[in-house]
Amino acid sequence: MIARAGSRSQPRGQVLVIASVAMVLLVSLLGFAIDGGRGYWERRQVQNAAEHAALAAAWEFCHPAVPGSPDPAGKAVDAASDNGFTHDGVTVWVTPVSPSTGVWEVTVKSLLPTTFTSIMGFQSIAAAGRAVADCRSTSGEGFALFAKGENCKALGKFQIEFSGGENEISGAIHSNGNIRFNGSDNIVNGSVTYVQTPFVNSGSDNDFTPPHAPAGWQDWPVTFNLADYRAMAEANPSDNLHFRTSVIDWSYIMSRPAALRDGLYYSTEKIDVSGSGPMTLNVTLVSEKEVIISGSNITMNPYLHNLLAFSGINQPMNDRCDKEGVKMSGGPNTWRGFIYTPESAIIMDGSSNSTLIGSLIGWAIKVSGSTLNNTADPAFFAGPPVLRLVE
Repeated sequence: MIARAGSRSQPRGQVLVIASVAMVLLVSLLGFAIDGGRGYWERRQVQNAAEHAALAAAWEFCHPAVPGSPDPAGKAVDAASDNGFTHDGVTVWVTPVSPSTGVWEVTVKSLLPTTFTSIMGFQSIAAAGRAVADCRSTSGEGFALFAKGENCKALGKFQIEFSGGENEISGAIHSNGNIRFNGSDNIVNGSVTYVQTPFVNSGSDNDFTPPHAPAGWQDWPVTFNLADYRAMAEANPSDNLHFRTSVIDWSYIMSRPAALRDGLYYSTEKIDVSGSGPMTLNVTLVSEKEVIISGSNITMNPYLHNLLAFSGINQPMNDRCDKEGVKMSGGPNTWRGFIYTPESAIIMDGSSNSTLIGSLIGWAIKVSGSTLNNTADPAFFAGPPVLRLVE
């Protein structure tokens, strides 16, 4: 009896040992499953944080929260923190770098403490995410002519009046007031929109592609600040920055050595440049009164900010429809850049066989020249920035 009882106890002990080992293995497998799942989730979260951080850095680069002081790296760190990964250099690392202009690469790493598997010597799980993003500037539709004013119709006038003939315009035309084409044989390749009707086409054989159409009011597509240019020229006079309280004319510019004629010319009085070439000048003409540009065989390119001529004169409201801030005539000439008159009219009177690669942007616009080629440059007009996750 005693021997038989002893023989039955041996299997019971073996079962206990097997059960104990099985329990340890089961707990280990459960620990690996739980910590493995946490690690997988952590890696997904780290990758998500890296992508958000890279996009935030790229967006800050081309659209800074503080104009003129972009902080892409700071925005990347902030974005990672908002997604649960605050850089401390101990358990979390957020590393933004810019491999090239406008492209931002962000790596986010973290050490996740383990739970069950720590008893097996695995104290943490490393997780890492990497993303690359960029932000590219795009071009908007280029305006060949843009008139922001809206009072001319009430005065029996037109905000944009085109009375020249045999001109070709490539680019958009927009008026917040009305428009009249009473010249002939003009070709417009670009949208023509207006706020106040009717659109008057009293000339003959004018071609609009696409057809002209009414549209909503629009604010300035670009703006320039008169005070900024005065401060630049007045505070930092140099060979290329000129400030005068008297008229700037052709003789003043020609009195400069040929190598020093390019630059910003700012006057509190009128700027009146008229000469004959052939000659090329790279200038930005800014006046608190009128800017007059005439002559022949002259090529003028902008010296600063794609701006060729800016009149800051504030014409009386009743005169803004037909009293100039900038007046251009003569030819053949080639002009490039923005012509800008926020409180007066732009008048192209008698310009013939000339080319403007740029934009007329003013309170009102009057064009009476012939065989003028006006081609807008879309690159002058910023379109919406495009944000992309590259990697």
